Amino acid sequence: MSFQEKKRIRQEALAKRDQIGWLLRKKAEYQLVRKVVTSEAFRSAESILLFAGCGSEIPTKRLMSLALRRGKKLFLPRVTDPSDSQMSFFCVSDLKELQPGYQGILEPTAEELFDDSTAGEEVLVFVPGVAFDVSGRRIGYGKGFYDKFLDTYSHLQDKTIGLGYQCQIVPRIPAEEHDIPVKELWVF
Repeated sequence: MSFQEKKRIRQEALAKRDQIGWLLRKKAEYQLVRKVVTSEAFRSAESILLFAGCGSEIPTKRLMSLALRRGKKLFLPRVTDPSDSQMSFFCVSDLKELQPGYQGILEPTAEELFDDSTAGEEVLVFVPGVAFDVSGRRIGYGKGFYDKFLDTYSHLQDKTIGLGYQCQIVPRIPAEEHDIPVKELWVF
């Protein structure tokens, strides 16, 4: 498996994603919220682990607001050690608690850390990606933040949903031993 192959897939997928227009982004955000509202996984979840979509990623602000309005515990990631690709999820009770952090991505300022005692029994994890294949393998930005997190919380691997656009689907993503695929893939 070649680092260069992953790099090429990443560059091509980012170029396609960056070309998506504003109207299609808004449409995808509404479709995402509609799908989540009808999802049994969301209805039964006590805690939602989500990401703050930035740049050309699928927007997630409406989904964050929905989770809070529905009484879910909402956790967002904060990079705690960029040199070691470490991130942790922290509880968010108000979107005003978010501020730009690592790479300018909105991160929580709260201190309530996600762990099994703070999350409850039913957890749903939404995972970003630059590219996905139909088997759930994904390429992110190359730092392995989500793979490390999901390796630590291996019992959450079956509760993962990758979010993105149809143009991010590629025929096959080469996988390495440490790569953790998402269980489901929702693309719009």
